[in-house]
Amino acid sequence: MTPRNAELSIEDPPGESPHTYVDNEETLVQMAKELAAVSHVAVDVEHHHVHSFSGETCLVQFSHRARDWLVDVRVLRDKVMHGADHDVLWLQRDYNIQIVNLFDTGQAMRALGYSRHSLAFLLLHHLDLDISEDKATFQCTDWRVRPLSQELTRYARDDTHYLLYLYDLLHNEAVEAGCLHRIQEQSTKVAQLRYSAPIFSGSAAISEFEDLRRGDPYKSRGTKGQSPPPVPQQRQCFIQLSKWRFEVAREVDESLEEVAPGAKLYQLAKGMFTTREVVEQRCSKQALVLARIDQVLDVISKVKTSEDVADKELDPVRLSQRLKQIAIGKATEGYITYLRRVPREERKAEHPGTPDHTGIFSKSQWDRTVQNWRRALHMFDP
Repeated sequence: MTPRNAELSIEDPPGESPHTYVDNEETLVQMAKELAAVSHVAVDVEHHHVHSFSGETCLVQFSHRARDWLVDVRVLRDKVMHGADHDVLWLQRDYNIQIVNLFDTGQAMRALGYSRHSLAFLLLHHLDLDISEDKATFQCTDWRVRPLSQELTRYARDDTHYLLYLYDLLHNEAVEAGCLHRIQEQSTKVAQLRYSAPIFSGSAAISEFEDLRRGDPYKSRGTKGQSPPPVPQQRQCFIQLSKWRFEVAREVDESLEEVAPGAKLYQLAKGMFTTREVVEQRCSKQALVLARIDQVLDVISKVKTSEDVADKELDPVRLSQRLKQIAIGKATEGYITYLRRVPREERKAEHPGTPDHTGIFSKSQWDRTVQNWRRALHMFDP
């Protein structure tokens, strides 16, 4: 067996080889036996997300050096193995599969200093094979449709057909450059990624609102000579509309942008329209908005008439990151001295208060809040 850090002997690039469409258990077992007998397997996943809330794995491609398989996992829902990068998350989500012994060619390209890191660039660079037109045509295709066309079959097959040959090249380049161990470490980190179900984040909604507002040339104008609602109210309206969009998308299994593009929600939040005709005009192409227009009007009306409809941040990743920043602040000498000098019962409004990590902030707002808190703590440094 070849040591992992030794150079590999490289044969010619693969030409045409047999490929098998796997849509029954008997063929799947045959494929598994054949793959178990080889040392390297190339894997790729075709995933549909354009019209799905959480997405769906539709096809998994396997290749060894003499044969390719296209596994129709929409038919074989419980029988799949292996993947990489986003594929790791999709295979965990749909089939509870954990990946081991992964060599990620994208990570190898980064470590070796390639100017780009896509499979298309790798094929063009080493094999003079240009798949850019196919990528543009098929990347957002609906992989749920059956039967697969001949063009889609060829496109999916090419994702793994050449991959082991490219692995040999990258492996040897890494050995010569002395970075094979680093690539293996990064590939292991990719394989250890863990899927978490989507969760609504008010902070992410604020960030989207601020991005849209920065790009709005008419952000200070009202409607037909009227003054626009105050920005905090617009922001809160955008958060609530985004939350409504999230819940609808999850309910009907549709992507967020297909329910309502962020730009449309921004228009509604900016004007805070409560007239059915205006909302219908603004969202004439958004079928789900029109079908649930009473819900949209209700969301806007509640924000318009309420002084406080604030939510708490629910994203566990964002909450964890914020708690780490607070923990760093609480470990400083300034904070320790502050606790000793100013007991909790004696604190006043002007004293530093620990930021509420569950509040709704954009990233820049949160960073500013923590920075101001840390600056106030410095006043108590010994």
